[in-house]
Formats: sequence, C-alpha cells, structure tokens
Amino acid sequence: MDFEAYGLVIAIHSTLRWVALGAGVVAAAAAWGGRLGSSSWADTTSGAGRAFAVTMDLQLVVGLVLYLALSPTVASGLGNMAGAMADSQHRFWMVEHPAAMIVALVLAHVGVAKSRHQSGAEGRGRAAWYFTLAVLLVVAVLPWPFLDYGRPLIPSW
Repeated sequence: MDFEAYGLVIAIHSTLRWVALGAGVVAAAAAWGGRLGSSSWADTTSGAGRAFAVTMDLQLVVGLVLYLALSPTVASGLGNMAGAMADSQHRFWMVEHPAAMIVALVLAHVGVAKSRHQSGAEGRGRAAWYFTLAVLLVVAVLPWPFLDYGRPLIPSW
C-alpha cells in the first residue's frame, strides 16, 4: 500500500467533509427560509442544494478510493469479516460510515429533486426536510476526534 497516497486522499476527504457539511447547512437554511415565507430563497435553495449534492458526490468518489484501494483498516477487516464486525472501529469504517453517508447522499439528491420539481413553498419545505435529515446524518457519522475511531477536525497536510 502507498501510505503517501493514503495520507493525501484521507486529507482531501477530511477537508471536503467541511465543504459538504457547510453546503448542507446553507441548503437546509435556504430551503427552510423559502418554506417559512420568503420567496427570495428559491434560487438560493436550488443552487445550495445542488452544491450540497455535488459535494456529497465528490465525497463518495474519494471515499470509494479510500474504501476500495487505500484504507488499511478496511483491508485488514476484509481479511477477517467476523472479527471486523465484532470490533467497533472496523465496523464503523467498513459498514456504518459508508452506509450512512450513502443514505445522506441520497437524501441530498432527493432534496434537490424536490426543490426543482415542486414549485413554491411546498417544494422548498420538502427539500428542507431532506436537506436537514442529510445534514443530521452526516453529523451523526462523522469520525469526531473524541471517538475511538475519530479523526482530527482539520487534517494535517
């Protein structure tokens, strides 16, 4: 395994998480603003939602590179699946984190579709729920530093 490549890709993934989270918060706030009465949020909701979904897509691609090619944790877990599922760190990186993030990505895309295909406050209200749920899910499965399997808040480049 190329540890230099792993370090670079994990730093990109760790940095991009803040961009994705920020875009999600803006998308949710814009959608809620539009839902609660301000029609001026319509363009912001659509653009912010697309930015959120695209950033989540980029995170998926980078995460797949880590998962399928570079992660020593996943590689060791694949060698002993029963043991990996019994270990919270391996289980988090092999199942919980990727599964939850894929669900969050789907929620972000559904939110974009709702904001685009349903006009007015109703569409933005539905988008607001999807964006909010996606952001909450992302926050719930980030590898916070205080967790056993946590990562630093800001990666060392």
